[in-house]
Amino acid sequence: MFKIIKGKKKGSKQEAIEPPPGPNPSSDVTVNHASRSAILIDQQPIVRPPLTTISTSPPQPGVVEILPMLKDVPVADRHVLFLKKLQICSYIFDFTDTLKNTMEKEIKKQNLLELVELVQSGSSKMNEIMQGEMIKMISLNIFRCLPPQAHENTGTENLDPEEDDMFLDPSWPHLQVVYELLLRYVVSSDTDTKIAKRYLNHSFVLNLLDLFDTEDPRERLYLKQKGIQELVNCWRFLEV
Repeated sequence: MFKIIKGKKKGSKQEAIEPPPGPNPSSDVTVNHASRSAILIDQQPIVRPPLTTISTSPPQPGVVEILPMLKDVPVADRHVLFLKKLQICSYIFDFTDTLKNTMEKEIKKQNLLELVELVQSGSSKMNEIMQGEMIKMISLNIFRCLPPQAHENTGTENLDPEEDDMFLDPSWPHLQVVYELLLRYVVSSDTDTKIAKRYLNHSFVLNLLDLFDTEDPRERLYLKQKGIQELVNCWRFLEV
């Protein structure tokens, strides 16, 4: 589907993160947040597991659980912990109020940074369920309604974009790390393209193309990164 840029560190030992064994085909993992939504983990081997429903509603202050790092728990517990971290990273916070959910925002950012390091280092191999849920979390964060462009507010097209006030998305502290996670996943030599193309599909790329309308120069810069551009170019001439 797209080119994989070799960037894996030599000598690193991968530890596969697999669903925990058990007699039941599925188990509920409840993340400690206000809506008490559950993540369902299918433990039976299937070709293409369905993605779970993830709540994006911000939790009440002080409700988000501070989770241990993946490397600090036994391998058997990492699958469940990984999905809990994805749930936290799926919360969409209001950055227009700098004093709102400050602790929860920082917890989400630290979990995102850990996921970036996990993908970049190649220290743990993610199964298909985890990859699908991670792409869903990425989609929930970056695919959003963009604010109207400056000329749409006035009804006139400004011939000199430098004269417009530069728009900077207040949620960039989280968006930047999510974009970095997507980029690291796309270019990782550990990414299985057969699995990746099931989730980084034509619909995903069409949504990416819509993001090029953003007026935040930092976001446009990430969208022009080589790995993301290769992903876009592989799909842009395909019909739905």
